Amino acid sequence: MFISLKASSLPRYLGRYLQPVRRCSHGSVASRGTTQQNLSYQTPEATSPTMAPKNLRNTYTPPSSPHLKPIIICGIVMALAAAPTPAILHPGNLNSPLPEDVATAGRWIQAGLFYFLYGAHAVETLMFMKRLQEHGVGFLSAAWLKWVATCFVGGKFCFEHFDRLVGKKA
Repeated sequence: MFISLKASSLPRYLGRYLQPVRRCSHGSVASRGTTQQNLSYQTPEATSPTMAPKNLRNTYTPPSSPHLKPIIICGIVMALAAAPTPAILHPGNLNSPLPEDVATAGRWIQAGLFYFLYGAHAVETLMFMKRLQEHGVGFLSAAWLKWVATCFVGGKFCFEHFDRLVGKKA
């Protein structure tokens, strides 16, 4: 965060919280020859390696190219895990080409996938809510609901999209 002020107009009590930085005409930081006219002040948080998190201000940005396909695939797998058990996997189905043991295993696999996926994504969504609060997305706002729904469907891929959006390096 940069504050452009003349040094003479800077209140004395703020002097210890701001560090002088000289800017060239093209915006980069110059190292020597600081003059009063080209002096701008930068807060210490902006100069530290761990910058303050980007504030999203209650906005939602849908996932794009590298994260969109995995989120869609996660949604499809979650929908298939939640779908009713197909008739081919019901025990005692005379028209089923599968042996009864294979049909029973298929039902267990579908149930296991359902509980694992929905449970893991629910926990990830709870963890994601803390991140939303840290980055300025209000609880139960429209943007918050969209982010939470995207996280519930996409899981870790939503985390990657969000980190890229707020500028956090993994």
